[in-house]
Parts: sequence; C-alpha cells; structure tokens
Amino acid sequence: MGLAIEVNILGQLLENGDEEGAAFFKEEFELVNKALKVHGLPAHVEPEEPLEFDSLGSCLSFPYSFVHYLRTAMAYARNNRTRQQYLEDKPDGNEKNELLQCESIEKTTSHIICHSDCEGYYLPLDFEDIIFADEDYQFAGGMLGSSKKVLEELLSCADFLGIEITPDGDVSKEAELQESDNFENDPLLGEKTVWLALYAAAKFSIAHNSAIVFA
Repeated sequence: MGLAIEVNILGQLLENGDEEGAAFFKEEFELVNKALKVHGLPAHVEPEEPLEFDSLGSCLSFPYSFVHYLRTAMAYARNNRTRQQYLEDKPDGNEKNELLQCESIEKTTSHIICHSDCEGYYLPLDFEDIIFADEDYQFAGGMLGSSKKVLEELLSCADFLGIEITPDGDVSKEAELQESDNFENDPLLGEKTVWLALYAAAKFSIAHNSAIVFA
C-alpha cells in the first residue's frame, strides 16, 4: 500500500469515461465548498477538462514511509535542527518521532505535516489555518490544506534536504538527479522523492486552479 498524488482529477476521470469516479469527487468538492464557506473562503471550482501535467519526472506514487520521512525532516528543519542531526536520528518511517509529534499534534501549523497519509485535498487557495472536517462536511481525509502553503513549505525546507532551486523556481537539476542511477544511494531518497512530487503537484495546482488529491 502507498500514496498516489493526483491533480486534474475530474478532467482525467471524465476523459477516461469514469462517470462514477467523477461523481464521487464532485460530491467531495461540494463538501469541501461547504467547509470553505464556513471559513469565509471562496468556493473551489475544479476544472473538468483534461490538462497536461508536467510531473518534472517525479514519481507520483510511493510508500507511506516516504511521506513520514519528509514530514519528519521538515519537523527537524522547522525546529532549527541540522540535516546531520536528522540523518543520525532518522526513524524507519516512525510517526512517533518527538519533533514530528509536536508539529502534527501540538502546533498543527504545517499544511504538509498535518494531513492524512492516504486521502484528502490541497486547494489552490491561500489560507493560514488548516481546515478540519465537521459533522456537516465530512470530506475525505478530514483536513484541508492550501497548495500555496505547500509550495511555501517545500521551498523553505529545500536547502535542508540539499535540493537546488534556481531563483525562478526551476528544479530540473534535482529531477535529473532523481532519474540517475546514483539516486538509489541517496540517504534522503524518500524525502526528495515526495518533495519533488509535491512540488510538481503544487505548481500545477496553483497554475490551473486544480486540487491536489491524495489517494
């Protein structure tokens, strides 16, 4: 079992003739919009036409442990720890890391850390606080995040992970490294794999007003 990151979900389902799948997500977005309205945010209108997605060569499906690695690394970065400290302490996908627990349970300010592992949405809207599901709007995953906050958080931890980004946001060098044979020996393989996938998804989400979907 693992996580798949999707964008343009309605466009892809409708293009493939999956009316049932599209109907499910339309209902989900109705619940999402109820939550947005309660929090004073504009409704999200998911595009239904198929759009071309540049994945930047990233893998969009990976083990849940990779997600835990990135979240833990981010917790270390947010608490002014060094990369070496993280590598020395690195758990085997263990969610019980003290810093990660603090970020995910006590602070709940990171849109990447505070999110379901296996389902849920990030929307191309700019809002500070994570939106939690309520009895009136029980959308999948239970937590709504912002694609814009995801992008900000990814950029803020890029240096910690050793990911090179040009001033205009180009990450082609990192994409090339991930496609090389040597990448298998990178001690931050899992973290960087998820980072690049989320970066590509967040850029697309913001550019095309499409939700990021965890499935």
